[in-house]
Amino acid sequence: MKLHTGIIIVLLLSQVLLKAQQFPISSFQALQGAVVNPAEAGSHIGVNSYLSHRQQWLGLSGRPKTSFLSVDGTVLKQKIGIGLSVVQDNLGRNSITSIKIPLAYRKRLGKYVLAFGFGPEIKLQSLKGDLVSVDPITSDEALANKVANASAIDFYSGVSLSSRTSYLGLAINKLLGSNVGNLNVENAPVILIRGGFNKVLSDNIEVLPTFQIKSDLKNVGRAQLDLQGLFRFKDQFLAGLNFRTGGALGPQIGWQKYLPSGKLLILYAFDYPLSPIFGISSGSHEIALNYIIRLSNIQEGEQYRNVRFL
Repeated sequence: MKLHTGIIIVLLLSQVLLKAQQFPISSFQALQGAVVNPAEAGSHIGVNSYLSHRQQWLGLSGRPKTSFLSVDGTVLKQKIGIGLSVVQDNLGRNSITSIKIPLAYRKRLGKYVLAFGFGPEIKLQSLKGDLVSVDPITSDEALANKVANASAIDFYSGVSLSSRTSYLGLAINKLLGSNVGNLNVENAPVILIRGGFNKVLSDNIEVLPTFQIKSDLKNVGRAQLDLQGLFRFKDQFLAGLNFRTGGALGPQIGWQKYLPSGKLLILYAFDYPLSPIFGISSGSHEIALNYIIRLSNIQEGEQYRNVRFL
């Protein structure tokens, strides 16, 4: 059975899972690889760097703002993937910084690569007390007009199977479900299933569909499904749509350029809200920058032909 056939079967089965849970949102999930699945560290066969910023629900005070920064590559003849990612997620007076160090073991199986990944996560969280209710009985003002800080250590793991034109992966984030210090913020483990493939339609047009299903293990029946369909024209321009269950629908556009040192990709996405927030928000904006540094010991054409980095 071809890998992209398996991807379609998983996607059809995912229809029993709807709705969303607590996890940073992005319209560019296909590019985030090792940020959510450590097995994808080093999957680009080059030094991959990624930067994005998202402004969600414009028009609302205290709206979510999320920034992603990651870099990963391979060592030991491309058998080991290693990376570093930092995610800054702000919502109202709540601020969370997540730092992950993914490690992956990569094994070639014919035209496929099977990878297993594991890594630690350091989570730093702060909560400003000016939006925290004071107990009317005890008059507890422990957080009132103050800032409470806490931290926690957790882990994430995953597995992926990929070829030059398709990939399928499974990951579990927040393996320990560690509470964040004295803030008593519970983090249930989150499972993610990711996949995609690219298909050449003509000499100048390719289609690149991807999907991601995510759910915390306490609310599996309320999972969130992200679907992305991009077309690439003349190996330079990109355009398509992104859909998120219970969340948003919107266009994406992009531009890529092959350079002597690697490949540059710039993407922009707009999300139109489909949730009850419709009518009070004008939508969400996100921009991403991806740069893959070419390695001199990799043959021409091998670096870039995977849908994970478009």
